[in-house]
Amino acid sequence: DFTVNALYYDPTTETVIDRHTFEDFFTFRMHLSELIGDFPAPAEIPAVLSSLDHLIDMAEQTRDDRDMVRFWRLNHALQDATGKLIGNQSLRETHMRYYFLACRIWYSVIEGIFDDQSADFIGEAQEIVKALKAGDLRAVGFIQRNHIALGMHRISPFFLSE
Repeated sequence: DFTVNALYYDPTTETVIDRHTFEDFFTFRMHLSELIGDFPAPAEIPAVLSSLDHLIDMAEQTRDDRDMVRFWRLNHALQDATGKLIGNQSLRETHMRYYFLACRIWYSVIEGIFDDQSADFIGEAQEIVKALKAGDLRAVGFIQRNHIALGMHRISPFFLSE
């Protein structure tokens, strides 16, 4: 069963999810990300670029320190930054909500895959910076979509087949 009662992660609440729900959930998140380019907020590009440069520097230090708490804060900051690039409020809210729901799954498995996931996080942020410098908000959505897919494949072994 997959039950979520709050938007943000509550570390005292255990999340149980079956493989089918996991796949549905992450597939939906991938499709949400693809919609970013359909509802762009180009005026936000300069502010987001500025925040991502700082975020990448912090992520490299976080990877070296293996600081899980800071890693999650940086993930939240990246999600917040990409959310600012969505000009449609309904899509932005849904995008953010499903990100925080996904965190409930990630928190349960991240320690075993931290090195790979933190390297992918840095790569994703760097790719988003390149897309933003080119003014390509559609690419931002597809970059995020592809990294969600990579993460989905990375954590799928943690879920039993039904």
